Amino acid sequence: MRRTLAAIFLAGMVVLAGISAWPAVAQTGACQLAPVFVMLRDLVGRERVGECAGPAIRNDAGDFTQATARGTMTLRSSDLVATFSDGQTTWLYGPRGLESRGSTGRLPWETAATTAVTGPLPGGQPPAGQTTAPAGSVPSGTVAGPTVATPMPSPVPLSTLPLTFDGDDTATTRPFDLAGGDYRVAYEAEIQRGNQSCYVGSRLRRAGDANPGSLVVHTTLNSSSDRTLSGETRLFGVAPGRYVLDVMTTGCAWKITLLAPR
Repeated sequence: MRRTLAAIFLAGMVVLAGISAWPAVAQTGACQLAPVFVMLRDLVGRERVGECAGPAIRNDAGDFTQATARGTMTLRSSDLVATFSDGQTTWLYGPRGLESRGSTGRLPWETAATTAVTGPLPGGQPPAGQTTAPAGSVPSGTVAGPTVATPMPSPVPLSTLPLTFDGDDTATTRPFDLAGGDYRVAYEAEIQRGNQSCYVGSRLRRAGDANPGSLVVHTTLNSSSDRTLSGETRLFGVAPGRYVLDVMTTGCAWKITLLAPR
């Protein structure tokens, strides 16, 4: 199930419903960074990440990887976290926003599945957060090796769904709690009187985090077509936490509703 979500997530992270899985084969045409890696690339910096150097592929563990001129982008199947590593430093966009660490270390929130390794790191030292049993202390019939003790975060109470927000100007909504997972987002927009066109865009962002978050709505209306528009998008693999919606508009009245998946 998590591998299926990873494949869907790789196809766009927060793009429209109904998107098929990103192919685990070589792409045709010019090399392009997979959509799921674009936001992380922009947050880390284009110069630091470098341009696309190969197609997105899936390894035996179910992780999606894509080479760049300066390192490797990865979407981990274990927790659906996108990372970039230049060999020495790894940048991650996880439940606390953008963070970095040494490529051989682990952050406290990273799960046992992502911290599991076979054998010690170079120099004979076990990875951070792991211990190796002293010689002679392992009972007969068992195999000595690294052990992991990474507590999982407590679940965040789910705000009552649906959650609806509306307005006619650029705004940031009140904070709300999400238990994590997949969500549907229904939106409506209408050109206000006196305007010939308008734009409305919205991102789901962790409360208190300056990082821009995940794109939810991105649409433009003009008087040559309908003055109203409605639709639905999806959010995949949202981490538990407290969030806000940042909404930017240039003359649209808007309404955004966060719904549970079907």
